[in-house]
Amino acid sequence: IVPPPGVYAAYNIVDSRRRYGMMYVGDQRQKFAFEVNLFDFDGDLYGDTVSVFPTAFVRGTMQFADTGALAKQIAHDEVTIREMFNIR
Repeated sequence: IVPPPGVYAAYNIVDSRRRYGMMYVGDQRQKFAFEVNLFDFDGDLYGDTVSVFPTAFVRGTMQFADTGALAKQIAHDEVTIREMFNIR
C-alpha cells in the first residue's frame, strides 16, 4: 500500500531500536519515490532492514525554485516533526 504523496512524521525500527524521522512519498511523476530521513543518526543502512511507520501526514508535495528553497522547507519540516514527537 502506497500512502498519498507528501511528507510524513515517521518512526523507524533499526536494529531493534526506535528512531524518529520523516518520510517522503513522491507522486507518479517521480515513480513513487520513497525516502526516509532519520533524525540524529549517523551511519550506513544500505542492505539493512528498516521498518518504517508513518504516524502523521505533514504536507503534500511541493515544487521548489531551487535546491536552497527545498533545503529550507526540509529544515522547517524537521522542526515541525520534532515538535510532534516532542524531541529536540
